[in-house]
Amino acid sequence: MDILRKIQQHREDERRLKWEGTFSEYLDIIRERPEVAQSAHSRVYNMIKDAGNR
Repeated sequence: MDILRKIQQHREDERRLKWEGTFSEYLDIIRERPEVAQSAHSRVYNMIKDAGNR
């Protein structure tokens, strides 16, 4: 994949992942999917732990 395509993909991913809303809406998301509120360290730990279960 060339660099221009990677840059374009990155921009598209950023647009897709951008979220705007109220704090109340954020709390609703957390209630539905608690993993959203994990710290980066916790996410990495869980990825390593889950990979070991395969």
